[in-house]
Amino acid sequence: MKVVKGAFEDKKDKKEKKTTRQKIMKALDSMPYLDGVEEYDFSLVVSDPQGYTTVATNVCIADTVLMLESCKLALILNMSGNDEETMH
Repeated sequence: MKVVKGAFEDKKDKKEKKTTRQKIMKALDSMPYLDGVEEYDFSLVVSDPQGYTTVATNVCIADTVLMLESCKLALILNMSGNDEETMH
């Protein structure tokens, strides 16, 4: 599993804030395996400043919970303290 956490805004364009859609598209562009012939399952998690979280997925609830728990564990185990860094 690869968990990508990164700043999906260009450093040169810090003054111009990107929309959530633009950030998601940049994140998708950083995943080269999406163009393969194999189908992949996905879970997209978006949360707003008030803490309301929306999850979009193509798998059942049990598999979604497993994916989210796996991501949480990967993030906890790879905590570096640097928010600007991409973690794998």
